[in-house]
Amino acid sequence: MRHQVHPLIAPVPGTARQIHSFHFGPEQADGKIYIQSSLHADELPGMLVAWHLKLRLAELAAAGRLRSEIVLVPVANPVGLEQVLMDIPLGRYELESGQNFNRLFVDLSEEVGNHVEDLLGDDPRRNVALIRTALSAALAAQTADTQLQSQRLVLQRLACNADMVLTCIAISKPWRTCTPRPRRGRR
Repeated sequence: MRHQVHPLIAPVPGTARQIHSFHFGPEQADGKIYIQSSLHADELPGMLVAWHLKLRLAELAAAGRLRSEIVLVPVANPVGLEQVLMDIPLGRYELESGQNFNRLFVDLSEEVGNHVEDLLGDDPRRNVALIRTALSAALAAQTADTQLQSQRLVLQRLACNADMVLTCIAISKPWRTCTPRPRRGRR
């Protein structure tokens, strides 16, 4: 397992936020799977699943049983995870901007499309490589002015060359689905 720390822009001097990514399997593998959880930071069950998955992936990697690289980001939203009011996690919308953490990622489709349009051919693998290279370069050229923008860029840069991208989500109020409703009108 390889552990990488990706610093985010700090909201105020003297503080720090990071995204931690855990990389399993061969570094130069033919395939890559990217898994993140809790982009809405109030969806804590996904984070729990990701931490258990991390333990299992470490076992599989140690046994040499992984053929693809698997990148796991158990806490995809450290900014939202910090947003708690009276012991209630609020991490669905950034408090400073009001933006949903799961929206407004950088859309580089037109820029990348224009760059690769005349280069694409009949070889699908070559085309995928061209698109991923152009997307990686376009993301590398992006700069962030806020911690939310820097968080989005880190996640996009980690995921942009993956064959499969998975997000672990969960409903924010799971007890509503497993707790019987009180009976009304009976005493």
